[in-house]
Amino acid sequence: MAEISTKMTGEETKTTVERADQDEVQANFAGEVAQQIQVVQQRPEVAAAMAKRSYTTAKIAEGTELVDAFQAKRATRQEKLGNQRAASEALASGFSAAKQALTEYRESVRLAYPNDKAQQQALGINERVPQDREKLIVYANTCATTAKKAPYAQALTEIGFDLAAFESAIAAFATARTDFKVAEQEAQAATADRNAAFQALKTWTQSFRRALRLALK
Repeated sequence: MAEISTKMTGEETKTTVERADQDEVQANFAGEVAQQIQVVQQRPEVAAAMAKRSYTTAKIAEGTELVDAFQAKRATRQEKLGNQRAASEALASGFSAAKQALTEYRESVRLAYPNDKAQQQALGINERVPQDREKLIVYANTCATTAKKAPYAQALTEIGFDLAAFESAIAAFATARTDFKVAEQEAQAATADRNAAFQALKTWTQSFRRALRLALK
């Protein structure tokens, strides 16, 4: 009996990450800046010309530090995105298991109480299954709490329903839901950190490149 939607809707399916090409553009920019800094460091005549324009060894080192900071933030972001993808997969798996567990629960209640609308109502199967993930967890936990009480626990056990497995599936989904939220927030924070590091590098590079063009003439 297909009662529960199999679609993963809501924020679980949303990506908080911009397209990969934006990350590549930023990485390429940082790589180009690093190469330009090397030109200054490896050519004494260019370094001397840059020094006349206030780009001393110390100031050039600031650029290297900004490149390194960006690369570090970018690497952290890639790690957090990997964690988010893994959490998303675990969430999808947990949802599938919870959906199946709820379907089995509802069918088991109908089997235990085939003509007893009052008992079916008490065990929650006359309600629509929430599509919101948070509400679905609350609904399933409420069903489990009621099902553990007498006389429901015995009646469901007698027809072979595994209440412990039901609770385990819902608990696993709730954990996966929490883990996904944490991973998503960490990925968003890492993206913001990377963008801030890139902006700092970009700001420094603007005047550096103007000075470098003059020094190379």
